[in-house]
Amino acid sequence: MNGVNVLDRLNVLEDLVKLHPGFVVPEPETLVANTDAPSIAVDNNGTLHINASGRILINGADLAERFTLLEALAQLHPDLPPPPPNEHQSNVTEPSISIGDNNYLLIDATNGILINGVDALERLQVVKSLVQLHLESLVPQFERRAISTTADGASVVLAVDLDNDGNVDVLGASIEDSTIAWFRNSGNGSSFQRNVITASAVDIASVHAADLDGDGDSDVLSASFIDDRITWYRNNGNGTFDDHVTITNAATEARSVYAADLDNDGDLDVLSAAYGIDTIAWYRNDGTFSGPIVITNAANGAFCVHAADLDNDGDMDVLSANSVGNTITWYRNDGTGVFPQTLFVASSVDSPRSVYAADLNQDGFLDVISANSGDNSIAWYQNQGGTGFSAPHVITTTASYALAVYAADLDQDGDMDVLSASVVDNKIAWYRNNGQGSFSSPFVISTSALYAYSVYAADLDHDGDLDVLSASNSDNTIAWYASNSQQNDRLRDSIRT
Repeated sequence: MNGVNVLDRLNVLEDLVKLHPGFVVPEPETLVANTDAPSIAVDNNGTLHINASGRILINGADLAERFTLLEALAQLHPDLPPPPPNEHQSNVTEPSISIGDNNYLLIDATNGILINGVDALERLQVVKSLVQLHLESLVPQFERRAISTTADGASVVLAVDLDNDGNVDVLGASIEDSTIAWFRNSGNGSSFQRNVITASAVDIASVHAADLDGDGDSDVLSASFIDDRITWYRNNGNGTFDDHVTITNAATEARSVYAADLDNDGDLDVLSAAYGIDTIAWYRNDGTFSGPIVITNAANGAFCVHAADLDNDGDMDVLSANSVGNTITWYRNDGTGVFPQTLFVASSVDSPRSVYAADLNQDGFLDVISANSGDNSIAWYQNQGGTGFSAPHVITTTASYALAVYAADLDQDGDMDVLSASVVDNKIAWYRNNGQGSFSSPFVISTSALYAYSVYAADLDHDGDLDVLSASNSDNTIAWYASNSQQNDRLRDSIRT
């Protein structure tokens, strides 16, 4: 109707009713016709008049019933802004009723459309205003589901398709049994089958997944703290891992591993953070891996390493969180894997444990986020055009012994929200981004992830929204939390036209 999908707008009223517990659906008022017999006519102003002495049904939807319901819902929101006038103008020069693509019935008028005297387009715009009002306040809810409760000292979790079947699987590591395992997703998250990659990665601190050999599947990397190893587990393409290649056994007290193309030669290199020798190093991938190429040996308490293009020059820079030195450091890449410039993102952070990069304020530059165990904070640092970073913007100070941070669009509003895992309060939480980098108070997903070590987000059940994953150390659990934002999706879809 003048480009508005009438049925979508009318049907979404049912979802709006569900958002108002206790709401009593009113009896429909009668839309009184100004004619004794059904008629369709056009007046001198180009307004299309549709009249009936009885009910008017559109594909079975009673307009009197839906318009009455709409008025009652609108009255619950006295602050509802008035609908914008004439948003949906017709693209015809005279009123018409025709059949379009997909057997759609197209009703167009050059001025307006009155149904038994009611301005139909104005009513449909009120529906849009109601939906937009609710979308601003609705947040997804998460339902906890265990993947494994036998990951002895679970420490790391992430999600990646390891068997190339199109489903996102789960990759996890557990410290006490020195095990890296992956869990094959049945397809909709209803079941996960455990597959052990190794049981000899002593005191695993970090795992990462990336296609290191360029064969189209994701391999696995690990950093193990006790034996100082960075190890590559080569994927055969079906989720079996026969080759275990030691990249180095000299990353003393290895804490973190990551993969990125640092020398711009088209393949992924490997990065490590070695806590015991304060070293950030990389290993050049030429089919085999070079020895360590040291970026810095002054990363005091190197705890986490990450790579991202922070200055938008087309190459991958390196970030580290240095938990003893209380700094977050940016190593600027010259494009060849040489890092001539070391810059502080922040120089007085209270024991940063995790660092991640994402564009939080939608300005086209990647910002930096950290989890800081010393002051229980999650903070972000605004990228100032690739030249430096702002003072910290504190998101929360209630993540007790914050250990991990991640960013993902959990509410599907087009901006990146933030997730955290914190140890002492056993908490997985997320913080809603308003689109400009200001964040809500924490939305707690769980406080039963005992010693929460790790957090991640991925769509495990193929429903189009991002679910959340956690690894918790004391209860030996790898879990996922199913997002139920489908209702939000229906609301959002209903106002796209």
